[in-house]
Amino acid sequence: MTSDGNDELIAFGVVWSTSEVPTIEDNDGYTEDNYVTGTEFLSEFTNLAPGTTYYFRAYATNSIGAGYGGIYSFTTDKGELHIGGDFTLSPKVYDGEVNAIISNNNLTLESIFSDHNVELSPVAVFNDPDAGTGKDVFIDQDLTLLSGPDAVRYELIYDTDTPKTTADITPKELTIDGIFTALSREYDGTVDAEIGTDNLTLEGIVGTDEVGLTGVVVKFDSHTVGTGKTVSILEASLVGVHSDNYTLSLTGAPTAQADISPRVLTIGGSFTVKPKEYSGDIIADIDDNSLTLIGIVASEEVSLADGMIGFASSQVGTGIEVTIVGVDLGGTHKDNYTVSLTGAPTSTGDIYAKELNIGGSFTAQSKTFDGTTSATMVDN
Repeated sequence: MTSDGNDELIAFGVVWSTSEVPTIEDNDGYTEDNYVTGTEFLSEFTNLAPGTTYYFRAYATNSIGAGYGGIYSFTTDKGELHIGGDFTLSPKVYDGEVNAIISNNNLTLESIFSDHNVELSPVAVFNDPDAGTGKDVFIDQDLTLLSGPDAVRYELIYDTDTPKTTADITPKELTIDGIFTALSREYDGTVDAEIGTDNLTLEGIVGTDEVGLTGVVVKFDSHTVGTGKTVSILEASLVGVHSDNYTLSLTGAPTAQADISPRVLTIGGSFTVKPKEYSGDIIADIDDNSLTLIGIVASEEVSLADGMIGFASSQVGTGIEVTIVGVDLGGTHKDNYTVSLTGAPTSTGDIYAKELNIGGSFTAQSKTFDGTTSATMVDN
């Protein structure tokens, strides 16, 4: 403005508005100033909203009315908003991601200009994706957004006072899939089993995490002898770079089948044989024995209940070899065993001739005395 209209000025200053033509009647603010030097005056704009374009011009009023200078514009800087309040999270199961779900949101925005409508859409993240307790959780600076009609006028400022919290990431449970075979074995009084072929896999691994199965221990459903017995996984462990992020459940794990065959016992000790009269067979009888069973598991109750021995020949003779030809087992645990006669003790015995008696009748021829007892048989 360069003229006062040849009339005394009532007021002068600057008027501004978000509309393109600010006036004394329609504005967002104006000043009533005094001269600073000569014809110059200084105006201070107040109560300006952040991130807003304002139009302004000088004005002066006198008794005639108001006059205005040229219109200019400027845009205020975006407002800086800080996050206040607090938030909490629910525990999450490991999923390989840092994302967290806010369960209780009491976060607020501080320093919003009056009448501005701005809302906070917070995104929380763990400091790392690994399983653990009491893990630090922060407001994500890249994913947290402002919304609302006036959101573009502001930017979020993060500092040491920005709310944070802690929460847990619990390990993810894995299960076992695939198949395996178990080796059949001899009875040993335990349920221990051994894997033959192993094609077991882990179900539930996240992405490309490195997790493997190790230390797999299998067992029979019982320790007793049998065929087609069920073999189950008793225990197993996880191994690998990411194994601490998982736990292992054996529920529903594959099973296999295998046999437990009777344990083979051998015979030790010694025995003696009763002499026998020739009978045409090789059957022999034990006179005395200290025979024992070798290979019984721990203190199980198994014994020799009965045994059969036989001569090597049925013919009369002395020092004839006698061997064990069969045995029966007795005792509570006998069904878990069988006996091998290989290497069993031997002995010797005698078969003496059988004494015969003469029966029937005969007739003798009479003779003249000759001083002897000899006689001649006539009929037999």
